[in-house]
Amino acid sequence: MRKPLKIINFLIILPKFEKSYSHGIFLILILSVVCYGQVEKADTVVSVYDTVNDTVVSSFQGSSAPLFSLFPLEKIRYFHLSDNIGIKIIVLDFFATWCTPCIKAIPKLHKIADSLDAEKYTFYLIDVSYVIPPGRDEKHKETKKALRKFRDKMDITIPILVDKYAKVYEMYGKPPLPLTIVIDLDGKISYYHSGYEEGDEKLLLEHLLGKK
Repeated sequence: MRKPLKIINFLIILPKFEKSYSHGIFLILILSVVCYGQVEKADTVVSVYDTVNDTVVSSFQGSSAPLFSLFPLEKIRYFHLSDNIGIKIIVLDFFATWCTPCIKAIPKLHKIADSLDAEKYTFYLIDVSYVIPPGRDEKHKETKKALRKFRDKMDITIPILVDKYAKVYEMYGKPPLPLTIVIDLDGKISYYHSGYEEGDEKLLLEHLLGKK
């Protein structure tokens, strides 16, 4: 008589087990979908950033350089881009004193500037202020005192223009710093490069030498 009783008990428990088992499977499926969604979301964010970056580059490459006027660090008269187009090939390099890649790139840019004919090429550094550095929550204001200290420490002789509220930086797409731009004699942008990695300076030099 006990054996049938065990079978009956098993038959009573089985639906409950199946129900809890089904719930478990259901939860696993939900978690899998959520986790997959998070991974796909992360992948999408990366691809969107890359797409935006490519779009920014393509939108400026070959287009007319946005005109601007900025105060040089040590002069009281405005620098007007419009007054300088057509005289020499212009190289603009946007940077900030807190920007580590900029600190690595500026000496390389200096070497390029020193190696080229000053009658054909002209270089300007543009200090970008009032932007949020990585890892911070507030916009950083570049003071002239800090900028002069940075210039002296880096032994910079290239003229520095001050983009006090990052307005010119925004005009040129506001990509990650440093941002290097070459403006040809016709006022068109022929080179647009954001960020810095070892070897980027060679690409810039090759591009400039091709403009002879």
